[in-house]
Amino acid sequence: MGLRFVLRENGLCELADIPRRVLRAFSRRRVEIEAELARRGESSPTAAQVVTLSTRKAKDYGVAPRVPGGRLAHPRRHPRI
Repeated sequence: MGLRFVLRENGLCELADIPRRVLRAFSRRRVEIEAELARRGESSPTAAQVVTLSTRKAKDYGVAPRVPGGRLAHPRRHPRI
């Protein structure tokens, strides 16, 4: 297909030769963050970080973790291994 990837500063990869404005236009998460910043009337990097963390939705992996014995595990009640 001839696609090239580049390594970003955060360690993730993205398609090469795609203008940043195009990548940004297709970022749904960034649109959500910018809309919330506008709603709050804020624009600073600190405000963006606060909004990013406060509006992040929990990931749904589609499985319910279980502990030995078949009981459902609650992630906050069990230490990480």
